[in-house]
Amino acid sequence: MKNEAEIANRIKQLHLGIADKIVKQMKRQSISELSQKAYEGAGDVCYAIDKNVDGTLDNFFSKFSNIGPTLLISEGIGVKAYGAKKPEDCEYAVIVDPIDGTRGLMYDMRSAWVLTGVAPNKNNVSLNDIEMAVQTEIPTTKQNLFDVFVGVKNSGVKAERHNILTKEYEEWKPQPSKARNIEHGFAMLTKFFEGSKTRTSEIEEELFKRLGLFKEGKALTFDDQYISSGGQFANLISGSYRFCGDLRPFYSRGLCAHPYDVSTKLIATEIGVEITDAHGRDLNVPLDTETNVDWLGYANKDIRKQVEPVLLEILEEKIPEYKMK
Repeated sequence: MKNEAEIANRIKQLHLGIADKIVKQMKRQSISELSQKAYEGAGDVCYAIDKNVDGTLDNFFSKFSNIGPTLLISEGIGVKAYGAKKPEDCEYAVIVDPIDGTRGLMYDMRSAWVLTGVAPNKNNVSLNDIEMAVQTEIPTTKQNLFDVFVGVKNSGVKAERHNILTKEYEEWKPQPSKARNIEHGFAMLTKFFEGSKTRTSEIEEELFKRLGLFKEGKALTFDDQYISSGGQFANLISGSYRFCGDLRPFYSRGLCAHPYDVSTKLIATEIGVEITDAHGRDLNVPLDTETNVDWLGYANKDIRKQVEPVLLEILEEKIPEYKMK
């Protein structure tokens, strides 16, 4: 991709600016103020904490288009061309989730993430066309450190750990889990919201039962509901999660993940994490704000070999909608 280094640097600076702006806002405003519903954005409800980010994106991409006409696909703004009259005339397609994990962050409970994927623009541009991705942590007010990941297709991942107090950072090397199974590790399916909890739990329980992980008086797998697809990817990347996945599109009428939520898949796969759709195929979806996305993430090939055949068999048995996709 042309202008690779400049694009990566400018996207990273956008992310750092958003993170700084949000942290300062959180320190000024109360949780009740931050968590007020503001409006319905493209793809999800936007809260008070989200309100000023759309203006930041609009201003940034107005200037970014001097690199080349750019098609922005974003939660909140939707789809908008910069530097060209028509989307098809844009050189780049950039998909952004400016705050992935709003709900945890606005209550100052857990980090959120800025997610961006950059692809050469073309007809029917999709997730697998992304050649560069940047993922930046937005810390809670209790954190002094936060992470930035930059991935380039076929060139690996660069990770930085930034210090809010000193404004310095150091590079570090994230390492997905090398465990050969999910025993004594975090492994779970997404059940953040109403409408998906019962069926998801039943599938999880059946999976762990068939894998031989039910033993009296023991806890052999651990659950963690990080309300952020980017945050889940980060935990796979860094070794905290061994397996996680999201099946909501099959049976939930509530909120599902969208393409901007998985826009940094490239970072995970460049570092060795295996990301598929719920049928075991390479995850690839159109870059839009509407498609409901199912996905499964495995820290390594051995864990995928352990979990995938059993899980797909259970999905075939228990979800009538599964066979239709």
